[in-house]
Amino acid sequence: MNQFKRISIESFLVVILIISLAISMSMMILQGSRNFDSMLESKNQSENFRIALSYINMMVKQNDVAGSITITKNFADGNSALTIKHQGDESGLATYIYSYKDKLYEEYGEVKENFNLDLATEITDCEAQFSKENETINISYKNKAGNSYKQIIAVRTKAGKDENKK
Repeated sequence: MNQFKRISIESFLVVILIISLAISMSMMILQGSRNFDSMLESKNQSENFRIALSYINMMVKQNDVAGSITITKNFADGNSALTIKHQGDESGLATYIYSYKDKLYEEYGEVKENFNLDLATEITDCEAQFSKENETINISYKNKAGNSYKQIIAVRTKAGKDENKK
């Protein structure tokens, strides 16, 4: 009987050890999965942000015609907007790129002074401030993670001007 108790206690301890190992492995797998999801989300946000920066750069370069690229102040609730006035067949139309409630939007339509969120397309999640210095367009970004970036786009023509400067 004494030997039976010793075997049952040893068996019970082995079972407890196996259960604790199984729980530890499950916790490691769960934590690894969470870390992987977090890293993947961060990578996707970074990639989307980089694509948005490249898109804005190409929009400026494609439309770099004298007088077409301006900064409109107080466009979207006090935020400035990068305004690209189109030429030729699209004369009288403009593309506005602006930040509103921690999102970057693009709006294409008639030349105007205020934004219409119903006509806008979300580009990415970030805040942006637009300014102009000499022949450069300066854009300061802040993404969801709180990282700040600055993009400087040189315009070939003397098109980059501040509409509200007198």
